[in-house]
Amino acid sequence: MRFPTLSLTGVPGVVSQDISLLFVPGSVLGSITGQLAATVFRYGQIKRKVETERARAKQYAYQYEQRVLEAFAEVENSLAEIRTFTNEARQTQVAATEKSLMLSKALYDNGYTSFLQVLDAEHNLYYSEFEKSLALQNQLTSSVR
Repeated sequence: MRFPTLSLTGVPGVVSQDISLLFVPGSVLGSITGQLAATVFRYGQIKRKVETERARAKQYAYQYEQRVLEAFAEVENSLAEIRTFTNEARQTQVAATEKSLMLSKALYDNGYTSFLQVLDAEHNLYYSEFEKSLALQNQLTSSVR
């Protein structure tokens, strides 16, 4: 669109006053016409249109790049959550509270403590198991995300 276009067209034909002279060699008629579409006068308008489309293409490229970066950030955040919610610390806590409950029951059975200490140890065990299940739920949710 920024360069001038040149088109040539030809129109062949025959002409005669008498039908018997229609196919005589002198009756052949033809014309060649040319057309020059000068875009010189619209050059500035076309140039601005090209610049506009280039700017729009850059805008779409930046939007795509932003979407890709957001996707990478979401993946990185989910991976960080998976590392955060590992069950290793929770498993150690559950094992320690189980051992505490076992010792509290032994002390109660031998008469060294009250049943309240056993109930408190059971409460701590249930709470640590609850926290372990929440950590597992968060870890699995992060894995799915």
